[in-house]
Amino acid sequence: MIYQKVISVLSNVFNKVLVALFILFFGFLIAKIIEKFVYFILKELRLNTFIKWGLGYRIDAEKLISRNLYLVLFLLTIFLSLNSLGIAWYVLVVWIFFVLIVFAVSVLLDLKDSLLNFYHGTRINKKRLRPGVVVEAKNIKGKVVKKTLFGISILYREIHYVPYIFLKEGYKIIK
Repeated sequence: MIYQKVISVLSNVFNKVLVALFILFFGFLIAKIIEKFVYFILKELRLNTFIKWGLGYRIDAEKLISRNLYLVLFLLTIFLSLNSLGIAWYVLVVWIFFVLIVFAVSVLLDLKDSLLNFYHGTRINKKRLRPGVVVEAKNIKGKVVKKTLFGISILYREIHYVPYIFLKEGYKIIK
């Protein structure tokens, strides 16, 4: 009696897992075929050439579009596979919660950095840090090109952005 119930439950779970793996495999296969087909069509249309001609810079739009389509189709396949197991909505809610937490933490860290740079920018004598002056701070030495609310741009072989918090420990004006 108990033995038959255990076998019935295990066979039901095994069947669900097998269906989920079947959906996952064939979804992956179909997504890969569609990716290759879209890439071939976009390559025949010479999308990269038109973008280079129209916008003036090179971008591999054919690969970018086909790859993103593949990822969307594969995510849809994963969702359908999880849905066949009956856990798709739980995973989706956890995933959305995780993305929102990561977004909130990144916004808080960015706000912290911005406020610190703004604060140290108000404490630094900006009259001396005007464009054209040569500045040395730690291992960066160069000519000030531009001042912003949160930092300065220094030209030394190429333009480097230096936040004001980097200058809080001291800097020298050479010219």
